[in-house]
Amino acid sequence: MKIQYTLDNDVVARAATQLNWEINKIDGPFYIIKNERMINAKSIIGLLSGNLHKGDTITIEFESEDSADKVREIFNEIGREV
Repeated sequence: MKIQYTLDNDVVARAATQLNWEINKIDGPFYIIKNERMINAKSIIGLLSGNLHKGDTITIEFESEDSADKVREIFNEIGREV
């Protein structure tokens, strides 16, 4: 499943750590796609190296459709769905 978000804030240090902690509660692979670059969001290094900044539009890709509500809950904290 894929969902697009526009970020309201930069995802650095503390925000990346909190985001990573919440994402790791979701089963299966979880990726953030920015400018055709696929970032493993279950890796803190992946999140930090993804250069996720305010105004960026990202695509969130995950397997479990059952997790869609939880994903939206997590990402509504840092952005808005497109």
